[in-house]
Amino acid sequence: MRHPGFPIRHHHHRRQQRGATLLVVVALLLGMGLMSLTAFFLSRGQYQLVGNIQHLQQAFIRAEATSAAAEQWLGVSTNSQSPGFAAYDTSLKGLYPAGQLAALGRDPASMTWNDSNSIASADGRYLIEQLSRGVKLPGASVQLGQRSSGSCKSVDLFRVVANSGSTRGSSRLIETMFATDGCY
Repeated sequence: MRHPGFPIRHHHHRRQQRGATLLVVVALLLGMGLMSLTAFFLSRGQYQLVGNIQHLQQAFIRAEATSAAAEQWLGVSTNSQSPGFAAYDTSLKGLYPAGQLAALGRDPASMTWNDSNSIASADGRYLIEQLSRGVKLPGASVQLGQRSSGSCKSVDLFRVVANSGSTRGSSRLIETMFATDGCY
């Protein structure tokens, strides 16, 4: 039965509209899902990057501590006069006279650090190469560390190379120069 004044409506257009709305909603959900995945992977990558930087910093701090241990060892006057700095001796591991590392073909940046070529410390390994002995310096006195050298006007110069790593395999190499009193 038909009511007067009301036209007959066809629901055909409403079904098409519902289908179009469904497609728009599905497309929006897919887009938001892709954006969420992208944000997740970007934040995960940044988290890994921060972790790697922290491990590199840990390796650097340990290498600095290793270098300080080597310099402390050199600071004892008898150690800087070790026979290992006068002539190469395989029994004096990690101590090298001037030019000996190059003569042996040992590059601290690429060599394998072990007990045969370096000295172990609490935080890593180090080697010491004497660069020069009795270098004359200008001036009345030279300040070495905490003590004044008084009338001594020469120093012995050493190259200290320290290598250390972190718990996740990052490693750092630090090279310093260290001078000791050249008057004995």
